[in-house]
Amino acid sequence: MKDNKTNKYNSHYAIFIAITVAALGAVYGYDTGNISGALPYLKQEMGLSTRMAELVSSAVVAGSILGAMFGGKLSNKIGRKNTMIFVSAAFVILAILSAFPPNVWFLIVVRFILGLSIGVTIVVAPVFIAEISPYKIRGAMLVTFQIATTIGISLASFINLYFSQTGNWRAMLGVSAIIAFVLVIAILRFPDTPTWYIMKGHRERGIKTLQKLEAPEKVQSELAKIDQEVHQNESGKFSELFKTKYIKGTIFILGLGIFVQITGINAIVYYGPIIFQKVGFASFSNGILITGITQLIALIAEVTSSLIIDKWGRRKSLLMGISFMIIANIVLALLFLIGFISSWMMYLSVIIIFLFRVGYSFGFGSLVWVYASETLPSRLRSIGSSLMLTANLVANLIVSMFFLTMFENFGGQVIFLIFGILAIISWIFVFKLAPETNGRTFEEIQAYWNNGGKWDEDIANEKVESK
Repeated sequence: MKDNKTNKYNSHYAIFIAITVAALGAVYGYDTGNISGALPYLKQEMGLSTRMAELVSSAVVAGSILGAMFGGKLSNKIGRKNTMIFVSAAFVILAILSAFPPNVWFLIVVRFILGLSIGVTIVVAPVFIAEISPYKIRGAMLVTFQIATTIGISLASFINLYFSQTGNWRAMLGVSAIIAFVLVIAILRFPDTPTWYIMKGHRERGIKTLQKLEAPEKVQSELAKIDQEVHQNESGKFSELFKTKYIKGTIFILGLGIFVQITGINAIVYYGPIIFQKVGFASFSNGILITGITQLIALIAEVTSSLIIDKWGRRKSLLMGISFMIIANIVLALLFLIGFISSWMMYLSVIIIFLFRVGYSFGFGSLVWVYASETLPSRLRSIGSSLMLTANLVANLIVSMFFLTMFENFGGQVIFLIFGILAIISWIFVFKLAPETNGRTFEEIQAYWNNGGKWDEDIANEKVESK
């Protein structure tokens, strides 16, 4: 009985830390989604052109690219915890500054720096969560980061809706400072991960932290796994990602990072209200409301995914989610081609966008962080995540910078057809390369990629059959 209580206590402690760190995703999500509501009022007050509006929207993404590039190295140097404290404090200051810009260029610069913090967060937070969580629930804990992100985007939509009554875009942009401040206080009380402590030579501290996270009978076995990960080879370098035994895994996470963005998700997140206006919903407030409902549906999909991801499997969930996105993009392209000549077609387009959002949340949205944190060994995990997120954000930047212009010049039929074709290509890519990692340890997954995409037991069976 005592052991059971110990297991329960240790498990809850790790889960509490993981969920709190994942809550940074809410700040990231809010700062990503709030611009969709603020942008029309910014355009009106500051007299922005479509191109300037795209620059304001995409400045965060541009900054995120740079943040993702150095986020992994920063967390390896100063620690996962200290990095999270640093970016949380930056969120507080930058949210306040973005609410009171003297001119549009000041706002663009502030949003670029805000993007730096976001880029670091989306690299380091999943690594922190992966290293702090017991492997049996690691997938579900990593999904909490995306769930928190969607909560943040949903919150942004409804706060945007509230302040749209007065056109108060300053409040829309500044509210996230409150959430970030609470997280600074919370994270200060946490330890860093056992993996980072041991990787940096603080072995005793790593063991003490591990004892808080694991039952006594599991500490030694978990410690051995961490030692094997950390000390398997020389210290991690960027060039290692392209060595023969890691190249397939590197290609996988790089491609995954690109396909997540170029299949259409942030066209809806950044410009959802504008899309709904083109569909036929004349009131901008109605567009914000539908965007908010879309995010709530996405949240339900992500919560559902978190409940079944470790039972159903990552690969199956990802392929199914992309399939929904393919169908949604193709149907949207057809609707824009035909034209919204009746009200039922307007409402059908809303349902189809709901389907797209569910597909993304159930697949890419829930699982990209899982695969990014599982594919490479610990000494390369942060660097690999940085590479993947850099590719992800470059693709994001392209969509955010050019979607409005293409949407206005070529129409939804062209751009959603392009998204649909790219989604088909992404399905084939995942089908060919994505392994089923559910229930596997980091060591087993690392061996899979080292073996050129084969599990150890499959290689053993092949040897037996060849004899």
